Amino acid sequence: MTLKQVTMVPVAAACVSMPMATCHHPAKMVFFMSPTRPPHAVADHHTLTAKRWALDNWRLIVNAEELWSRLAIQDLTNRYALYVDTKQLDRLIDLFWADAIFDESALGAGPFRGQASIREYFQVALPSVSELMHITSNLVIDFDAGSKGKGISTLFFEGRDPTGNMQRLKGYFHDVYRQNSGQWRFQSRTLTLL
Repeated sequence: MTLKQVTMVPVAAACVSMPMATCHHPAKMVFFMSPTRPPHAVADHHTLTAKRWALDNWRLIVNAEELWSRLAIQDLTNRYALYVDTKQLDRLIDLFWADAIFDESALGAGPFRGQASIREYFQVALPSVSELMHITSNLVIDFDAGSKGKGISTLFFEGRDPTGNMQRLKGYFHDVYRQNSGQWRFQSRTLTLL
């Protein structure tokens, strides 16, 4: 039997209209047609297969977007720890949306509303401490909608205070994230202590 390869795009149109066997390729839909077998003989089976493939492909795209978002948010929380510990103020502030809220009232600081207020806090707080180490882990993310999410992560912190004493803290960060133009940033970050 001789096979003729036909590439069809877009996938959605091809899935419902072509009654042929399919090759499941992530980038495009590929059909193989047999010139010796009438298409209507296999129409029902392969139309159903194509529809299932389209549904699976849609799920894959949705899962890929969610996976990308999860990785971006994990990177966001990691960068927060790095930028605080290494005192990179401009990069730290860029992790927050302009109207974000940062709340360390558990330590007697905040809440601070807006990037300018958050910057003022860190401009005072960061020079007064040294040997900082934020270790965040066990990040759990739940998405409210396509562009919003909530997260909670455990925190272990160690650093030397202005008196020279080493301080250790354990707690949780409770976050709200928002995506805009492909970027995830903090809408709010709140610290609670154990």
